[in-house]
Amino acid sequence: MVYEKTAFLNDHKEELMALAKMNAPFLFFDFDGTLTPIVATPDLAFLSEHRKKILSDIKMKMPIAIVSGRNLIDLKERVGVEGIYYVGSHGLEIETPEGELFQIPIPRLAQEEYMEVTSVLQKKISPLPGIFIENKHFCFAVHYRLADVEVEKKALELVFNSLSKTKYLSLQHGKRVVEVKPNVDWHKGSAVLWILEREDSKKKIEPLVFYFGDDATDENAFKTLDGKAVTVCVMNPLRKTNAGYFLNDVEEVYSFIASLDFL
Repeated sequence: MVYEKTAFLNDHKEELMALAKMNAPFLFFDFDGTLTPIVATPDLAFLSEHRKKILSDIKMKMPIAIVSGRNLIDLKERVGVEGIYYVGSHGLEIETPEGELFQIPIPRLAQEEYMEVTSVLQKKISPLPGIFIENKHFCFAVHYRLADVEVEKKALELVFNSLSKTKYLSLQHGKRVVEVKPNVDWHKGSAVLWILEREDSKKKIEPLVFYFGDDATDENAFKTLDGKAVTVCVMNPLRKTNAGYFLNDVEEVYSFIASLDFL
């Protein structure tokens, strides 16, 4: 089921293009599932040269930010476009187009607990067949897309049991993945607002902000930006979302970007 307010973006393309001509667009994108299709394991995801060129061309006309759960180094290597914002680890790491790096501070007790818990989980879960682990910058992801039902159940039980004994960690769910993170009041939506505030002093015209994402981890951004941006959930089939609009797949995202390139 989809919220009644969520509309197909292409049905409103004409009016949005008219708004974009009057208000300089600012584009925010998730990476996996938005700019590149979901694949079996995260290491297989990449941008084709054609899609890199599309992003490189459009960033000459309007600012772009890639907002991902991947760590910053990995994200930059996979996107490979210079002169844009990169946001890694669900907002905890931000690099500006000029190369300035900002990291959200993690309390010492949360850091210590994170290192202790994830070290134990790594040893217990990594031998399980079909499980893929990403140990990112304060974000420990357990992917179970390739695991059978019993292995998935065992892996999730290990994660849930470990988290039940912690004070400073939280669990975040995504598409066939769970992520252990420090429990800090900061997420993708927080990072987007930080970037917009930073850019505000540079702009004479208020930007028309677009945020494209596909995962449960993007819902915080959709909710935070409600009434402040054109929020677009990339999804098929339809589901409940805080986004105002939807597109069916990655191809439709690039088709919409191409429309903006003609402004």
